[in-house]
Amino acid sequence: MKNYDKARANFRTGTLLACIAMVLTGCVGDGGDYSGDVFMEPVFFDAGPLVWTITLGDINGDDKPDVMTANVLTTGLSANGVSVRLNTTPVGSMIPTFGPLANFQAGPATSQVALADFNDDNVLDIVTANSGNIGHGISVLMNRTVLGDETAVFTEPKFFRGGAITHLVSVGDLNADGKPDLVTGNAGTAVGRNAVSVLLNITEPGAVEPDFTPATNYDGGGISEGLVLGDINNDGKLDIVEGNTLGSSVTILLNQTVDGALTPNFIGPTKFRVLLGTAVDLGDFNQDGRLDMVVASTFGGTYVLLNETVPGELEPAFSKPTFYFTRGDVTEGVVVRDFDGDGLLDYAANNNNIFTFKFKRDGVAVYYNRTPQGADTPVFDGPYTYSPSPGANSIASADINGDDLPDLAVGMVDPGGNNGVAILINTESE
Repeated sequence: MKNYDKARANFRTGTLLACIAMVLTGCVGDGGDYSGDVFMEPVFFDAGPLVWTITLGDINGDDKPDVMTANVLTTGLSANGVSVRLNTTPVGSMIPTFGPLANFQAGPATSQVALADFNDDNVLDIVTANSGNIGHGISVLMNRTVLGDETAVFTEPKFFRGGAITHLVSVGDLNADGKPDLVTGNAGTAVGRNAVSVLLNITEPGAVEPDFTPATNYDGGGISEGLVLGDINNDGKLDIVEGNTLGSSVTILLNQTVDGALTPNFIGPTKFRVLLGTAVDLGDFNQDGRLDMVVASTFGGTYVLLNETVPGELEPAFSKPTFYFTRGDVTEGVVVRDFDGDGLLDYAANNNNIFTFKFKRDGVAVYYNRTPQGADTPVFDGPYTYSPSPGANSIASADINGDDLPDLAVGMVDPGGNNGVAILINTESE
């Protein structure tokens, strides 16, 4: 009877939320509600204090994605703003393994970490956003790790000024000069003023220290909570997509920067309404050659918007958002990958349920793409839910064990960093 009452209560809550979402967005997806069995139970690893975001990339050149976390419970120039664990997982193993925890100085309240080769020396460097450093919220740490070594080595950070309270950072070549540039999302903004900053990379190849142009600021939709780069209008240039919780929107800035220019040029923002939008990721869900978007919502779900922009046009256009529940309270992040190997891009979302103390199996929700080619409405099957919960605060994906299947890495909120990283191995082919 208790299970029946709980299920009935969940149904009533879900029905109410569905009605609200339909009023606000106009469409609710026909998702299921399943306990997933494709990803293995999470394996936990310690990280730095209070993991805020997680990313994956090959630090030591051994063709295995390593784990980096941004740890927000840091003050001043403490030596644990970024944590690195090098991947030691044998190919095909169902049990992930990583080397010892290595912490590096970044800045106060490190809130995001990203990777790119800033000086063209064929190794990935680290860039962080430090929301506690009002004046110089960007840190760049150059990679000095010996290829194949089991110990990560990075320089002390060099600081750059972004916007007010630099909260997010993303990397990509914005001026077609072959160098990864920086885009930051800024939290200390008023109604979207100067919510996005762009710094172009002017680092010389092989240089010991990185160098960037001064930040050029652009208006966005509010306090930046999500940031991703992608070619929205198929003109060969990377555009900026920003999620805004406070503004309940996703904003797009279209790139008009001249190739090789040292001054960026973006137009917009164009806003699309999504209730309490946070993280954003991009992928062609309906196989029409255009990048669609999925947006996490602190409303406890995700929105999928199909790209309707005419190639080359300067006015982005997207379909009405379709809402999918994640069974979580606060959905913080999303990542797009083909999890089942069918050639269609799926996505996974993480739910931070720590605020309502929900200790149940819904920290991660996976959705499988069933959208017909060229369709004007997305179709996804899910959510298929997995541990860990509560406290799943961010999510990333890469092939951890070299079996050609994308696995999941989840950043967990814990003040001491205990079990701050959870790895879920994909067993789709098993």
